[in-house]
Amino acid sequence: MENQTTGALTEQDIRDHIVRVLVEKFDVDAEKIRPNANLFDELSIDSIDVVDLIVLLNDTVGFRLPSEKYSDIRTIDDVAVLLKDSLTNRI
Repeated sequence: MENQTTGALTEQDIRDHIVRVLVEKFDVDAEKIRPNANLFDELSIDSIDVVDLIVLLNDTVGFRLPSEKYSDIRTIDDVAVLLKDSLTNRI
């Protein structure tokens, strides 16, 4: 994902990008990352890190993800769904 949003992105593309960000920016062990992995309990991500993750994703997609959805984020899939829904509604 290179600051471009296209309808061609799949949910797997989005998940792969999230995994890359978690590994590169938050030093999360890639072996622990699964779609239903709990960010807080299993990956040791705190609420500030979630906000930082969303900010990085905002920069990636070039628009702001809806902040009212941040409190719903618990898993990798939650982040992927938020990103996918936001991209779909934006296109």
